[in-house]
Amino acid sequence: PVSRVQLALNATDIDQAINVQARALRNMIIGHKDAEEVRASLDRIQKTSADITALLTKLQPMLNTEAGRQAYKTIVDTRVAYAKGRDEVVALIQASKVDEARVSLLKTQRPAQTAYLEAVEGFSVSQATLLAAAVAYAITRSITRQLGGEPAEAAEIAATIAQGDLSRPVPVEAGDTTSLLANLSAMHASLVRVVSEVRQNSESVATASAQIAQGNQDLSGR
Repeated sequence: PVSRVQLALNATDIDQAINVQARALRNMIIGHKDAEEVRASLDRIQKTSADITALLTKLQPMLNTEAGRQAYKTIVDTRVAYAKGRDEVVALIQASKVDEARVSLLKTQRPAQTAYLEAVEGFSVSQATLLAAAVAYAITRSITRQLGGEPAEAAEIAATIAQGDLSRPVPVEAGDTTSLLANLSAMHASLVRVVSEVRQNSESVATASAQIAQGNQDLSGR
């Protein structure tokens, strides 16, 4: 679960970096006459591009499912098209071809950016889903350990005992002394012992009564 959290967080960082680049491109176009703004925006693009490369490098060895590796590949593939469109816009701005840069941004770079972001989002969702499944499994395992078996089985055994049917043994794993089923097993054994003792006492009483009755008959026949 911890690695899934880290994977999802890294994907979120990539998403944020892409949005920083989108704003930087917009600022370069709006402030294309301001050399300082163009330089600062280009610096942000280069820094976030390096950050994304580092994040992707960190992500790759953490992937242990085929779905995760495929989602990662989609990010890498869409990044190539996105970077090509982004760099084209930057080159046009630097060449003072601002109108062409605007057209390239809208018709080429923006669709590539959308595909790139969707790939990152898809990866993030897949990891979040796996994390949720892992947490649910851990919770189920914890409950099962506390019960000593499946919830339905524990409930059925408890109902059977409550109805007075002691013929069904209570399955308990070796070494289990604390789960619900272990306690039900101990209660079941106690009830079986009590019932057995009651039956033995009843049989003893019946035998004694029969002996007394036979003795009375013998006395009356004398």
